[in-house]
Amino acid sequence: MSANAILPMVVFAVLPCRAYADAGDVSATFSVGASMFQDKLATGSVTTIAKSFSPSEFIGAGYSITDRWRVALNLQFTEAVDVPSPQPSDRFTLFSLLPQVSYRFWWDFSAALIGFFPLRYDSVSQAGYGLQGLVGLALPITSDLKFTAALEVPFLIQPVAFVGLTPIVGLSYRL
Repeated sequence: MSANAILPMVVFAVLPCRAYADAGDVSATFSVGASMFQDKLATGSVTTIAKSFSPSEFIGAGYSITDRWRVALNLQFTEAVDVPSPQPSDRFTLFSLLPQVSYRFWWDFSAALIGFFPLRYDSVSQAGYGLQGLVGLALPITSDLKFTAALEVPFLIQPVAFVGLTPIVGLSYRL
């Protein structure tokens, strides 16, 4: 038997419960991530995590419409920890609202389309808008607590057009 056939059996045997939610479930989420790559499309400037480290925290709540469809709202806070000169005027560089719709498409894997509405960008109060795509996995720790891991592709349209790549890890708790 190949490793590709054994791995799913081991995962299903080890995990004592399912991670996805039932219709009507409400959950709170707490996650962290950091942009690994960002390309400002207008200028062609590329930033990697080796150049600038700005972790983000995501706090939110979600409601499961069905056992597959979920709506949520997250708040994103980003701080500049290690950035090249010139330093930003304030290390609190980004605050955004992230409304989302997600669909659990297979086992505990899901995909989401997320609105990206920064109210603070580049350390100043300026509004913007964009979209984010996300693919993630939820692994149960208990019947109410899940470990989550995701890969997000943000695309900001205003005030500065950029595309990026952000891995995210966190916890989701069913209330």
